[in-house]
Order: sequence, then structure tokens, then C-alpha cells
Amino acid sequence: MKQTDFDPDPASTNDGTERQSVLGKIFVNIRTEQLRGIWKVLLFLSIWFALYAPGWFSKPESSGPRLDQSATYWLELIQLAIFVPVLLGETAISTRLLEHRTFKSIGVAFHKGWARDLSAGWLIGILMIAVVAGIHRVFRQGEFNFAGLNANAALMAILQAAVLYLLAAFFEELMMRGFTLQALIRDYSTTIAVIVMSIIFAAFHNANPDFSWLAFANTFLAGVWLSIAYLKTRSLWLCTGLHTGWNYAMGVIFGYPVSGLTKPTDSIWKAHIWGNHWITGSDYGPEGGFVVTIVIALAAWWLWRTKWFQPSEEMKQLTKEVFEK
Repeated sequence: MKQTDFDPDPASTNDGTERQSVLGKIFVNIRTEQLRGIWKVLLFLSIWFALYAPGWFSKPESSGPRLDQSATYWLELIQLAIFVPVLLGETAISTRLLEHRTFKSIGVAFHKGWARDLSAGWLIGILMIAVVAGIHRVFRQGEFNFAGLNANAALMAILQAAVLYLLAAFFEELMMRGFTLQALIRDYSTTIAVIVMSIIFAAFHNANPDFSWLAFANTFLAGVWLSIAYLKTRSLWLCTGLHTGWNYAMGVIFGYPVSGLTKPTDSIWKAHIWGNHWITGSDYGPEGGFVVTIVIALAAWWLWRTKWFQPSEEMKQLTKEVFEK
């Protein structure tokens, strides 16, 4: 048959098909026939990038005015009361529409052992900061004095901090180790997924006062540590507990700055740090110092090796699509 102007050129058609195929592979995972994980993550985090990004380009000075303690507490609590339900809703919609799996598979199911994971993580996080504080004291980088709170004030500080730090940790873990990390694990190696989300986790702290490159490195390392907690249990409860206990011990027990931010509650002890800022983290808190680098690295190694934590049978079933490639 003679080729006419209306017949497509076979070579041109093949080139166009190849270009379309290559473009399709960039956006679509052929194996799962779904949007690739990196695009899911960017789509999921877009509203939070928009919310946090302005602070990255207008970083507050550590010497600038800050809200008083009570105002800081209630502002943070109100923000979390809004953000947590929004993030839960976004997670439920994204999980169903983008990955066609259940919301419980993200790791928020009250599976067998969830309370043990949360409590054990909380305790481990506290013990890790106790080790950091002990090193600071032994090497004369600072000291801790009793704040002199009466029983009612101490109890109020303990309860207020427990609520706030638990909500804050759950919010961050849901965002960083929930849908986003798991979407990447479905498409890429676990190592790549953990590295990408740990970089994003560290970047989200860039707007905090007194943030430094060592603080970035430590926050990245903390992201790896918390990702291991998710991988060990396929649930968000252990990593939420670790995150909560870590911040709780810094803020309410030892009186350190928490990631450079004003402490939102009273503390049992008050930290007085005067040592080398590369060791202590100075005004950013321990997370800006080299002692934390060592403690988190050892904790991550131990968590990876220990057999204390295992996924429940329910979470194994719920996360088959994520881990069985």
C-alpha cells in the first residue's frame, strides 16, 4: 500500500512511542502501575513545604524576641490540634487514592504490642538524653540545678509536656515515617527511601534558631534512627515513643533547649551549659553537639541489631504491599 500524507511515518511513530514510554516511566512505576514514590512524596508534602518554607529563607535570630513560656505552650498546642487532624486526613486520602491500601497499614493501627512499643520507646529516648547529660556533666561541659518547683508546678509541667511532646512527635512521625517513607520504599530500595526522608526531616528544622550544619547532620542521623524503629515494627508507635521521650527529657526533665526553640513548659532541672559548643550544641541544645552524634549512632546500631522489637502479625499482613516487591 502506498504511503500517503494521511499515513503516519513508522519511524516517527516509534520515536513518539518511545518518548512517551520514557516519559511514562519517569512518572509511573510500571510494576505497580502507580505514580512513582518521589512524586507521591512531593505531592503529599506540598502543603507543608508551603507552610514551612518561608521560615527557611527568613531564619529567626537567636537573640531576637521570643514568646513567653505560657504563650509558646498554648500556641504550639493549638497548632498541633489543627495540624494533626489535617495530616491524618491527608494521609487517609493519599493512602487510599494513591496506593489503594488501608489507612491502618500506615502504622497507626492499635495492633498487639502497640502500647509496649510506645512506652519502651519513650523510656529509651529519656535514657539516651540522660546519657548525653551525664557526659556533659562528667566532662565539665555544664551542670544541672534543681529548678525549685513545688509539687503542683512540677506535676503540671510533667503533664503538659507529656501531651505536647507526644502530639508533636506523632505529627512529625506521621509526616516523615508514615505515607512518605512507605511510598518511597515501594518504589526504591529501603536505603534510598530512608536517606531521602532523613534529609527532608533535617531540612524541616532549618528554620529553627541557632541551627547549624552539625545540627543538620544530627537531625539527619535521628531520621535514620527513627526510620529503623519503623522498619523494625512496621508501625509508628515505637518511633513516636523514641521521638517523644527524647524531646520530653530535653525539655521537661533536664531543661535543655529543644531544637533551638523556647521551652514551652517548666522543667525539673535547669541546664547550665558553658562548654565547647561543638560538644554541647550551645543554644540549639544537645542536638547541635557532637555528643549527640555518638549517642544516636550507637542507639541506631543497637536498634538495628536488637531482637526486642518485631512487627506484629497484623502489621505484617497490612504492609505486605509495601515490603513484598
